[in-house]
Amino acid sequence: MSETIADAAKGIVPSGSVIAYAGTVEGDSVDATPQEPVMVVNGWLLCNGAELPNKEPFRELFAAIQFAHGRGAGTNFRVPDYQGRFLRGVDRGATNDPEATARLTPQSGSGNNGDRVGSLQADATHLPRSPFQTDTHAGHQHGDPTWNGGPGPFELATQFRGPGGFDYGTESAPTTVGGSHSHIVNGGGDSETRPKNVYVNWLIKL
Repeated sequence: MSETIADAAKGIVPSGSVIAYAGTVEGDSVDATPQEPVMVVNGWLLCNGAELPNKEPFRELFAAIQFAHGRGAGTNFRVPDYQGRFLRGVDRGATNDPEATARLTPQSGSGNNGDRVGSLQADATHLPRSPFQTDTHAGHQHGDPTWNGGPGPFELATQFRGPGGFDYGTESAPTTVGGSHSHIVNGGGDSETRPKNVYVNWLIKL
């Protein structure tokens, strides 16, 4: 660690450092082969989850990240896969991430989970700070059609049998109280919740 700090003080970027790169790189097209190592500029790899051998020229990078972002075949390791993802600082017990201990491994069955670098978190939506509220409308009522003694169809009538054998009905048809309940809104919305954003390519230092 002391050597890493000393190198940084000299302007030497330590292995495992990640930067945002605004240039176009190989593999930006949608038909590019995923998880193949992409050397963007000398000493900088694309963070696309590619598998690397634990040997030169990748030994320094392995010493920095090891298997935090997933394992490959044998002793191979993986670079982070930051494609289409936002980055978040490790919580380190600060409780800014209330679900830090439930974080997942970045690769299926391999890599760090929980409150450690490299762990992954799925989408989630928190309750808003201010409750959602519908528009306010003036008081109103709903009428239900009832039979008033005349011919024709009717609904929700309360009927009584008259003394002469004829049916007659009341004009009111009260409905029962629904009781305490809630409604689920499952229509509308977008495909994800996100802030305004701009694409960059995340690169990692060898």
